[in-house]
Amino acid sequence: METAPVHVRHTLLRDVVEGFRDISTLVAGSIPASRVQHDFLQAYDRIAKSSTQTRSLLFQDPRMAIWIATVETAILDFEGRMPDEATVASWTSELSLFALAAAMLDRHVYSTSTNLRTRSVFLPGSKHFFRLQQHSPGPALLSVNAHGSLSINGQPVELERVPEAGGLQLVIDDPSLCPPDVPGVFPLPVSEVNVTAWLNVLKEASALIMTHPPSVALAQFGPIIMPVRGTDENTHCSVGFDTRPGVLYMSWAPSSRIIAEAIVHEADHQLLYVLTRRHSFWNQPYPSQASVFRSPWREDPRPLDGLLRGASAFVRVGSFWNAVLPTVVDGEGRDFVGRRIVLALRQSLDALSVITRFERSLLSRDGHEIVGQLRDHADSVLEKPATPSGVPLVGSGRDLPGD
Repeated sequence: METAPVHVRHTLLRDVVEGFRDISTLVAGSIPASRVQHDFLQAYDRIAKSSTQTRSLLFQDPRMAIWIATVETAILDFEGRMPDEATVASWTSELSLFALAAAMLDRHVYSTSTNLRTRSVFLPGSKHFFRLQQHSPGPALLSVNAHGSLSINGQPVELERVPEAGGLQLVIDDPSLCPPDVPGVFPLPVSEVNVTAWLNVLKEASALIMTHPPSVALAQFGPIIMPVRGTDENTHCSVGFDTRPGVLYMSWAPSSRIIAEAIVHEADHQLLYVLTRRHSFWNQPYPSQASVFRSPWREDPRPLDGLLRGASAFVRVGSFWNAVLPTVVDGEGRDFVGRRIVLALRQSLDALSVITRFERSLLSRDGHEIVGQLRDHADSVLEKPATPSGVPLVGSGRDLPGD
């Protein structure tokens, strides 16, 4: 089982390409010829005929993976029946924005009718969006001319660049990326987000991540940051969802160290979501696991799969901070990083010991493999941690303070 980020990323891209093709085949062959079917296939055809570079940009945009996951889930919910035309029309409205972006990137003349849901409209793959100034959300005719310029109902549109720092996009009001309706995670309106402050902290966080090449590769699983508010303003909130691949949701923190760790942590969860599409870590479906096991991170008992996912994320975090440690020059910073290394790895080893001590038989072959990889990596870092900048190494990581 290959767990390196670059290989898992290829798995995700293959799934996106195959899902895109499969959905178009289903729509083409399962509903009667109609305006809805025509519009859907027109959008598909525009994307399929776009340049290789443009298709690559579209398929790597998290919006495409989210759109595919949403459509595939809806198809399953219809239990073998083809969704009605209204449902397909909603899919087509979203797909048309991908086709529009493809035409704009390739400077190909193209027009499409779609239903705009908000005043800010993001064009997948292009890192651009536009705001509705003279138009209200609703049905609109969008057109691209031979120069790649965009118009709405014949009126030119001015494109804006998505805010970005260190390769991380800051997206605030894109409805296609909003988190699921879950307790404790609240999307923020534009008026409540200090974009400049966010970009500054993301730039600093990205610089920290750049010190650890594996984390740089891992961060590709979370290229979009969407600010949210958690339930406790005094505790930093970060979360991701398997239904929102590539999007990391987090609350504001002025510390680039907190943001950097959150990115590494949540991106690892995203990697595991992709990995478990092809590999099962358990001999029984993990949704059926009982939440009865002690967790190092939470007071309430957790299922075994939760312990494994937590251990994976915090082993990545510990490895990341171990790479950062030699670059830290101030004593306070060294103390912070040293504590995070040891605490993250010790807690991960604790969680892995719970799995192997109580329910080792539930682990599949792949499960045993990933548990062994995580344990060996955590042990290797604790036995021989990196040397802090300007400080002679004395003893081992096991001698450093824990929590």
